[in-house]
Amino acid sequence: MSQGNVEMVRLAIDAINHGDMSRAMEQADDDFEMDWSNSIGPLNGVYRGRGQVSEVWESFLEAWDELRWDVQEVIDLDGQQVLVVNRVRMRGRASRVEVEATGAQIWTIRNGTLGSVKLYQSKAEALEAVGPSE
Repeated sequence: MSQGNVEMVRLAIDAINHGDMSRAMEQADDDFEMDWSNSIGPLNGVYRGRGQVSEVWESFLEAWDELRWDVQEVIDLDGQQVLVVNRVRMRGRASRVEVEATGAQIWTIRNGTLGSVKLYQSKAEALEAVGPSE
């Protein structure tokens, strides 16, 4: 049972929603990888290590007065991967422009810690990437 994996992912997202990257990274491997190469936004790229991931997020958060991941669905795929479908809502700090997008991530758990997260534009795209479940 990987309910603990689901809870670990939820706690990380909750910490991000509160702007607390230190808490978000508490359960992450030292070599945690955030793969945002599928992003059509400014975070496009692959970031490695707790330090780099935290720095990138903190820098990104500076531009936003408000950022929230509203989790719509969480699915334990295989005891090592967790699919999260969410809506992201942001409001620009200076511009006050509101942005909303839907997406999905596959979080991979390694040795009881968050090993990586990869962004996809949709649930279908994420499920296609991980292949059929057994």
